[in-house]
Amino acid sequence: MRTPLLACSLLLLAAASALASETHIRWNACFGDGGALNRNFACDTNTGSEQLVCTFTLTEPIPEVWQMDARVNMAFAGSTLPAWWQFVTTGSCRAGSLSSRNVPPATAVACVDWTDGTRDALLSYHPILFGPNLTQIEVVSPIFPVAPYDLVAGQEYFAFTAQINHARTVGTTGACAGCSLGACMGFVGVNLIRTPPSAEMPVPPSGDVLIGPGSIMNQTVTWQGGGGIAIPNYFGTGSTYCPGATPTRNHTWGDIKAIYR
Repeated sequence: MRTPLLACSLLLLAAASALASETHIRWNACFGDGGALNRNFACDTNTGSEQLVCTFTLTEPIPEVWQMDARVNMAFAGSTLPAWWQFVTTGSCRAGSLSSRNVPPATAVACVDWTDGTRDALLSYHPILFGPNLTQIEVVSPIFPVAPYDLVAGQEYFAFTAQINHARTVGTTGACAGCSLGACMGFVGVNLIRTPPSAEMPVPPSGDVLIGPGSIMNQTVTWQGGGGIAIPNYFGTGSTYCPGATPTRNHTWGDIKAIYR
């Protein structure tokens, strides 16, 4: 059994509920390294990229973790999914402009990879059922784990980075509209899978641990100042609003936690 390098000297205790643990999301750096809460992009170049960095922290140790299934929900101003944010569907305006990175940012100090940097990942990007202006990034990693990992309390663990390039942002032909629209992104949950995957059991049984958001300010980011835009929680049980405009009805991240109490 392998243990993350920075935690190898710590005594691991029996795992308990991780509902007090938290997910974190920031632009271009890990949460503990001062990543940005909002990203304003001038939409004036086709080169470069944005990094949406997702991490999580545990309040209690979780032993024998084989895989993670991490999800970021995204909502955009208006009533449709902007062309600039259409990445993978056949005929999408910016097909191939979204990818996942499975190692922490080069400048990372506060966060470490929970698999010691030895993993692959499967990226999925798709609309979700709760509205035409909503979509979700899902990353499952590792795809083919070879051993479990023991995770400790208090360490910020890197989950994945969603890398969004600037291709087809400007130009007289081929540019995709919608870059300047506001958006809200929330790291709504990471499921720590504690049962070895197998052909006989494609769906993990009970015993997995869902790490949900704790503070809205820690688990959401905005694009182009998209405050007040609502995103659905993990299973669509209520909505959460990015900090900004005061909504008529403001559900909280407690909607997701209530499911697991």
